[in-house]
Amino acid sequence: NDFARTLGIPASLESAIKIIADGQLRAVDLGEVNQHPFLNVSSIGLAGELARNLTAESKKRWGVGGYALAALRVLRQSRPFSATLVHQGHRTPIKTVQVSVGNGRFYGGGMTVEQRAAPDDGLLDVYSLELQHSWQLIALLPFLRRGTHGRWRNVRAFSATELTIETRR
Repeated sequence: NDFARTLGIPASLESAIKIIADGQLRAVDLGEVNQHPFLNVSSIGLAGELARNLTAESKKRWGVGGYALAALRVLRQSRPFSATLVHQGHRTPIKTVQVSVGNGRFYGGGMTVEQRAAPDDGLLDVYSLELQHSWQLIALLPFLRRGTHGRWRNVRAFSATELTIETRR
């Protein structure tokens, strides 16, 4: 579980149970999308399509490879969409294939929203993939896994206390 990893909860069931049994409590931030709370990460674009295309069976059978297979299917059909990011009094029109907003660090089987993201810092960590060609995502994958994708020219990354994403749908 990516959020458990963000909280430092080990993957080992025995170790995770020990943490629960020890009663370690930690307050975390919640985000909100369309009046619904979210914990960890919410995305629009590729990641949302990937979540719809990735079945429990393919994850169980192929593991991380299941993500790759579903991602290839989604990439073939992906097209950039227009949106406006509204934060800190600024309106920024964008053409993107994905916008991800997180209060956690890890998501999507080990991808990283931002390498220093913390679930209790009061910030939303945001990135937008403003790629010209879908093949650029393949080159970007190692950086997405490490959370250093914000250094790429075609990736807009920032932190904010509030964010509104406006789309036509």
